[in-house]
Amino acid sequence: AGSYIQNTPRAKCIEKRRKNDLVFLPVGCTENHGIHANSGLDTFMVTQIVEAVRRYTAKQGREVNIALPPLNYGGHPYHHMGMPGTAIIPAETVQEMVIYTMLGLWNDGYRKIIVINNHGQLWMLESALHEFMKRFQLPGIFQVLDWHRAVREFFVPVDRPDSLETTFVLADDSETSAALLVLKEMSAMSFVQDAMA
Repeated sequence: AGSYIQNTPRAKCIEKRRKNDLVFLPVGCTENHGIHANSGLDTFMVTQIVEAVRRYTAKQGREVNIALPPLNYGGHPYHHMGMPGTAIIPAETVQEMVIYTMLGLWNDGYRKIIVINNHGQLWMLESALHEFMKRFQLPGIFQVLDWHRAVREFFVPVDRPDSLETTFVLADDSETSAALLVLKEMSAMSFVQDAMA
């Protein structure tokens, strides 16, 4: 309770928004992340990240707001077609959901909307952001951010004992390690398979 706009009493949402009108809009998907992981990993990981930022900013006295993810399923690149455990939503549907979620947040007084993505649908989200701005021409600060691109230097192997052994790819050791940090109970490491063998 109190973490997301949707699970916070309206009066408290208004009070928080008056202090900080920045809202995070986390976006993930449902897709196969390997037999050891859950199919909601992208969504659960991105929500854990923004929840951590919310807790940090709350301690600083400038708590950010978080909206529930507008999608539980997401758009996918063509090479995900037919992948078991993956639900693919058309790009137009993804874009319209994001556009009208942003409009609803703007109408509620949030003037800084940052879409935090944790999935390979960046081009759809960027298109949605541009269409939102062209269609409604509203003042504000709007951004789409792939969190893993923002910290990509942490996903590159370096000459250090605790470094990753390979560069980040879907369902690999680096993504699994990040998931174990924030979603340990949703992982079953006894089922891990070495894809390099």
